[in-house]
Amino acid sequence: MTRDDETPLTEGLPGGVVRQAVVLAPCDPAGQVPALELVAGATVLEHVIGELARHGIDDVRLVWDAPAPPGAAAWDGATVRGAPVVNLSAESGTPALATVAAAAAAGALDPVFLLVRGDMVFPVNVLDVARRVDHDGAPAVAACHPDGHWGGVAAVRAETAARLAGTDPLEALERASGLLALNYDRPWADFTEPARRDQAEMELPRLLRRPAAFLDRDGVLNVDVAYAHRPDHITWQPGAAAAVKTLNDAGYWVFVVTNQSGIARGYYDAAAMHHLHAWMQNQLRMRAAHVDAFYHCPHHPEGTVPGLDVACACRKPAPGLIQQACGDWAVADTGSFVVGDRDGDMDLARAAGLPGYWYAGGDLEDLIRRILAGRAERNV
Repeated sequence: MTRDDETPLTEGLPGGVVRQAVVLAPCDPAGQVPALELVAGATVLEHVIGELARHGIDDVRLVWDAPAPPGAAAWDGATVRGAPVVNLSAESGTPALATVAAAAAAGALDPVFLLVRGDMVFPVNVLDVARRVDHDGAPAVAACHPDGHWGGVAAVRAETAARLAGTDPLEALERASGLLALNYDRPWADFTEPARRDQAEMELPRLLRRPAAFLDRDGVLNVDVAYAHRPDHITWQPGAAAAVKTLNDAGYWVFVVTNQSGIARGYYDAAAMHHLHAWMQNQLRMRAAHVDAFYHCPHHPEGTVPGLDVACACRKPAPGLIQQACGDWAVADTGSFVVGDRDGDMDLARAAGLPGYWYAGGDLEDLIRRILAGRAERNV
């Protein structure tokens, strides 16, 4: 028997990789739109779309309750963390779910898409939710909190969405399909009702700050060959995608930190490296995993490219790449760690004030699970 995570990455998922999300921005009984409330420096809706974008969702359709609130038009054509946003057009007075159903029936939505509430932040691995539609053959899959509440994230087949009716998304999905509910034991921030908002406002900043796993690329995610810069140079380490997914599922940021002196030496350019990273990201997403960001150092003192032939603060083992990631993302001081396969990676961990773990080959997922279990036992 072959473990599911040992399936070759190139096979992917039967239905492909989900890239589209329909985000509902309903009004509360007082006529307010909780998704537009400002919390932790942004609207709740921006936080929700940001979570989707970091999973690779690059097509976001917004559906407002009728009549749309003031300022709704400004969202049409907006971008959040690189994800373009458009308002899903609707006739005046059309209920939100009816708008979704009409769009699905008209073929305007992808065969499988995410249906998300814009007033609930439930930081689960949305790629895992979508993957269950394919693997379990369900017409719709809802991510639920262990207490039984829907977390505001569901993966839906378009033919199921075409039958949606009513005002409550979860009830509509239950009526329209054989809904599969999956429990994810993750904290959440629920802004849907006034009675919950004070707690949600306190919870959301904690949700947004999370520990990070800083992974070396060559020698950890893929077999180290000299100056890999094309997809045909990549042989994945055993359990690589499953290791990344385990970190995603556990709520960690996942960052790749890699020295790329081949750029300074003129062996390849930054565009080739970015193309390779995009390919690697797509391969991981086909296994319901993702890297939040790739950070690289293009410098080397012996380089031949002018401007890159320098000593710098970002070349490992200097901590510049980790410092950059911590400046770009809300990284928790406690719980973060480095995984590498060289002395320089352990020196990087020490320079950044983080624990370092040596990968010496074998199943990378097994190492990650042991790291997480050990840190949980020590409560760090």
